[in-house]
Amino acid sequence: MKNPTSQAKRAHNAEVLAKEAIRTKTKRMVIEAKEAKRADDLKSGKRDLDEDNDDLDDLDDNEDTDCDAVKLMVRKLYATHPANTQYDQGLPVYVNPADPTLFIPLTHGNTQIWAKAIVSHIIIILSLIDWFNKRSFICI
Repeated sequence: MKNPTSQAKRAHNAEVLAKEAIRTKTKRMVIEAKEAKRADDLKSGKRDLDEDNDDLDDLDDNEDTDCDAVKLMVRKLYATHPANTQYDQGLPVYVNPADPTLFIPLTHGNTQIWAKAIVSHIIIILSLIDWFNKRSFICI
């Protein structure tokens, strides 16, 4: 018979490793995006080579706030559902798989609700979040 304490420790360690992998991947993606933007700015002449940019140093300052599982899940939701220009140019949305005319805007509040439900292993009922119709949202 396996020791339940050792199984719990293994599960906890696996969760810690998964969080660290997500954190590392997110940092790498942010750094790559900033480097690509910096290269585009250099090509277009918007930025000088000598200009000092400390954006990459800010990543290490926020290390203690990144360890929250809810924040990691919110980042994962935003990465999974990028902005869709058919709905709104700057707002990421979750499109209903059953009805593509319905969507949920992934605002800070909606992603917090969704992430907390995922982290606490609760099956979220998406009817708790207000769905918008594509036609009515564009007309507003």
